[in-house]
Formats: sequence, C-alpha cells, structure tokens
Amino acid sequence: MSFAASLAILTGLIPINSVSNVIDWDVILFLIGMFSIVSIAESSGLLDYMAAKLVMYSKSRLSILYLLSLFFGILASIMVNDAVAVVGTSLSVIIAKSLDLSFEPVAILLAFSITIGSTMTPLGVWASLNFYEFISNSQPLGFTRVTG
Repeated sequence: MSFAASLAILTGLIPINSVSNVIDWDVILFLIGMFSIVSIAESSGLLDYMAAKLVMYSKSRLSILYLLSLFFGILASIMVNDAVAVVGTSLSVIIAKSLDLSFEPVAILLAFSITIGSTMTPLGVWASLNFYEFISNSQPLGFTRVTG
C-alpha cells in the first residue's frame, strides 16, 4: 500500500500538497487501535484462553470448523467486520497451531464467515450484497437459476 501511495505521488496522480486531504485518518487510527487491542489481548493470554474454550467445546476437527464459522459469523453481525478480521486472524492462527491444522482453510473460513455475518447488520459491510444476492451469486449457475 505504501508503494502504491508513493507511486501515485511520484507520478503526479496525487499532488503533493493535497496528500493530507486524501488520507482518511479515521481509518488509520481505527486500524492502529484495533491492532493495539489485539496485541494486548495476545500478550495477556486472552486469545489463548478464547482458543482453548472454543477447542474445548468442539469434539472433532470438523466441529471446530463449524463452531468457528458460527462464532465469526455472529461476531461479524454485531461488530465491525474489520475488528472481527483482526481478532479472528490471530485466534485462527492459535487454533490452527493447537490442532495441527493448515491455516489456509481456517483463513478462508474466516473470510466467508465474516462476509456472510456482516450482511446481516448495517454495522457490517455497508457495500455488501444482501443475503439472497450473496447466496444466489455464490452457488453453481444451475442450482439457483433453474426457476428463471
């Protein structure tokens, strides 16, 4: 992102005197705050505790994936999805390591859960599709478009 911003300034796409007008300081401060909170939660052991509780309630590797999907989806429906993504990534890494799972499927699960969960609230992704459009566009063509 820094490279793209530097390139935009160097090529004259954004004049140097209007750089401060282009920067959205609210977003930058929000992200700094979220990363700080996650760092504190991680160093205090809160994320390890949450991961242990989630693993304790699951009976198999498949059930932990279902539980994580439900957990992240519900969190995304009541919180801002960026916050769930930051916390969820750290939590997913801890759970994947503790269960000797590959992180990639858990990360994909996190992304889908947050996307689906955030469509249920105005606090989530404001530009996302409504739930019906999401389901109808994510299924195979023949499954949802049979009726016309």
